[in-house]
Amino acid sequence: MSHPAVSRDYGAILLAARNDSKLTVELLAERSGVPAERIRAIEAGREKPDLAMLERFAKTLTMNLRDLLPMSVDTDRGIKALPRAERYRRTIQRGGKDYYLYEDLVTTTEVPTLRPEVLTLLCTDEKDLVMNEGHFLHQCTVALRGTVRFFWTWEGVTHKRDFLEGDSWYIRPFVPHSFISPDPKNLSQIMAFTFAGALGSDAVNELGILGPEAARRIVRETTQWFREPTSSPKKASPGR
Repeated sequence: MSHPAVSRDYGAILLAARNDSKLTVELLAERSGVPAERIRAIEAGREKPDLAMLERFAKTLTMNLRDLLPMSVDTDRGIKALPRAERYRRTIQRGGKDYYLYEDLVTTTEVPTLRPEVLTLLCTDEKDLVMNEGHFLHQCTVALRGTVRFFWTWEGVTHKRDFLEGDSWYIRPFVPHSFISPDPKNLSQIMAFTFAGALGSDAVNELGILGPEAARRIVRETTQWFREPTSSPKKASPGR
């Protein structure tokens, strides 16, 4: 049985999209092939549309399928909790050796790009250092335990700096970086909060459609929207 709140969300989204397209229920039914009585039931919150219906509506209304989906709410009375015992843990290898132990902290569908994690740094020797390639998300990092030796590459030069417990720092997107524990007897631990800035998934998707040249122009426009003539047009010779 559908959850009433979720069904009403589907119905409200469909009703708004249908209104925006200036379609009656009957016209949407005719164009989409979904019976009018079922469209009314969806819009009234009595029925939840299946995937096939949503695909038909999206095609008829010229929309992305996801724009017909309600936001997924996973908080309870405004919060969401994750007990420590329920954290998802995994060990990630780099260069064939254990490198990080990841422990996921609480996440929510309401802010899907927020990805907080606790990392135990298993690498203790700089000769085993492996840099990542940087990532799309911004990152704020806090040293939770021990001294954290941080490496990052900027304009082709790799730098390193030691951070002490309680220190915090920010890493820009796409800056290659890595962390190690300088003391093998006391593995360091950090808390990393990764998140998207203003350039979220919608903007990224749109840039993907526009292509790399358009993206370059958006970042740093150097081209006029029309081309100026390079020389004055020649006047027509008077007729003889």
